[in-house]
Amino acid sequence: MPDPLLDPETRPRGLPPALIAIGVIGGIAMLLLTAMLLVLRFTRETSTEEHRYRGISALTIAAHDGDIELVTAPAGAPLRVEERITKEIWAPKVHRERTGSRLRLRSECPAMPIASCEIRFRVEVPAGTAIDVSSDSGDVVARGLRSDVPVSLRSDSGELRVESLTAPALRLDADSGDVRGDELRVPDVVAKADSGEVDLALTVPLRRLSAIADSGDVRVALPDAVYALTASTDSGDVHDDGVRRDPRSSRRVELRTDSGDVRIEVRR
Repeated sequence: MPDPLLDPETRPRGLPPALIAIGVIGGIAMLLLTAMLLVLRFTRETSTEEHRYRGISALTIAAHDGDIELVTAPAGAPLRVEERITKEIWAPKVHRERTGSRLRLRSECPAMPIASCEIRFRVEVPAGTAIDVSSDSGDVVARGLRSDVPVSLRSDSGELRVESLTAPALRLDADSGDVRGDELRVPDVVAKADSGEVDLALTVPLRRLSAIADSGDVRVALPDAVYALTASTDSGDVHDDGVRRDPRSSRRVELRTDSGDVRIEVRR
């Protein structure tokens, strides 16, 4: 009988060279990735800048990555912008453009697969300022604002939250995230969520309300009045008991969701 230690047919074979090469390359890649993550961790920096602007009547913000918070400014104070900037290796850019009484702020981050950056805006807005704000990725929050012209807030990926806002009209649009509004003193409201809930509470008689969700519940609280109401859902229930209706009413309410419930609360 052949000796198994000497017979090439029975001697254990090593791994094929191709598999060895793949293993070596994979190990090197993991080491490089770990090293890069460590570099990013230790190069991460956060800084804050502040800018003040007097005589601003219209504000536009277009943010790439980061939250936006809007609050009312103290009486007589200028518009104040606080920018909280976070960077890893590459710094984000903020573009500030003033044309007369109009101010436009725009932020952008380099398109890098690993390193990240963000700019968070916190803005103290004087009463009466026109507001048009959007964020590609981040929440948009507005508290206590008063405007003499329509207000527009948008987020491609993030939540919209509005509290105690006064304006002639309000537009809220979220591609992926909830839309929430409380103590809205606005007679004309349009709110839309492509993927998320719409939850609104109005405190003044309205002329028009349109609240639409593609996937999520729609809940609204309305002052007691007579409404021309349309409420529907493709998959869910409609709870609209207690609403006084008249299709001839000038107060028009449209509530719709493709998937979810529709619920109306009347506050007397």
